[in-house]
Amino acid sequence: MNGADLTGFDLRNLDLSQADLSDAKLARADMRNANLSGVNLEGANLIDANLENSNLADANLKNVTFRFSDRTTDMGHELYEDWGAPKKMVGAKLREANLRGADLSVEKINGLVKFDHLRYADLRGADLSNANLNNADLFYADLYDADLTGTILTGVNCHRAKVDKHAPGELVGKGAIFGRFVVGKIGDDVSEFLNNIKTTSGSGLDLRGLDLSGKYYRGGDLSKSDLRGANLSKTDLYRAVLRGADLERANLSGATLIESDLTESDLQDADMRRADLRGANLTESSLWGANLRDGNLDRANLAGAYLRNADLAGAYLRNADLTGASLHDADLTKANLTGADFSNANLTGAKINFVEGANFTGAIWDN
Repeated sequence: MNGADLTGFDLRNLDLSQADLSDAKLARADMRNANLSGVNLEGANLIDANLENSNLADANLKNVTFRFSDRTTDMGHELYEDWGAPKKMVGAKLREANLRGADLSVEKINGLVKFDHLRYADLRGADLSNANLNNADLFYADLYDADLTGTILTGVNCHRAKVDKHAPGELVGKGAIFGRFVVGKIGDDVSEFLNNIKTTSGSGLDLRGLDLSGKYYRGGDLSKSDLRGANLSKTDLYRAVLRGADLERANLSGATLIESDLTESDLQDADMRRADLRGANLTESSLWGANLRDGNLDRANLAGAYLRNADLAGAYLRNADLTGASLHDADLTKANLTGADFSNANLTGAKINFVEGANFTGAIWDN
């Protein structure tokens, strides 16, 4: 059946196992529930084909075309130049498909990954155990409930992809790209996922751009991890350990950080509006330009913290420790400073309209 023209054919529920369908024309073919185990589909045209719930175990899917695309530029690389016809597996319909052991890898050309693979693919509930996804492009792909046991995931692009909380740590292995990578659903405890990553990669994780908004990671340890630009909005990080973590430009708005340890962390330009930091330890942390407006910092330890240009307007700083902190040009208007300790703090240029009940012994003010 090599090169066969099966355009638009109804192949539902058929047993095509071990068939040679290389270079076949299968555009718009309906192959739902078909047995395609061990089938050779190399070079086949599967534009708009439906493969939901099909069995593709050990299938060869190299160079398969699910959708044509115009030449474009992405991820800083020019796509398709000198690489022949532009081909994509964009939007592949593979929900609940059996892709166990299938080869979905992408080759590198001149040292560069060809980013044109499984973008926007529907792989929800698919069995990808022991499949080869080396260098695969899973941009915006839906991998909820997919079985990724033993899957080769080196160098995958998971930018904006969605996975469940049980996904293996290899997803963020060497060379992986996962900016705005969405883990789990709102309210999920993502401890298993993050602990899997630590088992795979060790401490000091590269989690740039990770999306954990609305999830739970209570008491977890992400010390010295790179979380620049991560979305932790409304994330529950109660008693989490983030010592020395890089959270520059991270979104922590509405996050629960009660009694968390952020000692010597970098929170420059972080969005921490309405964050709950009661009893949190932010000793020697950098909060330059951070937005802490309306945040709750009751009993928080900010000793020696760098808060230049920080927005603390309306923040609750009752009994907070800001001894030796730098608050140059910080905005503390309408902040509750009752019982706060600003001993030896630098308040040059700071905006404060309520000082009753706070300790300013040795503080530096404008002349």
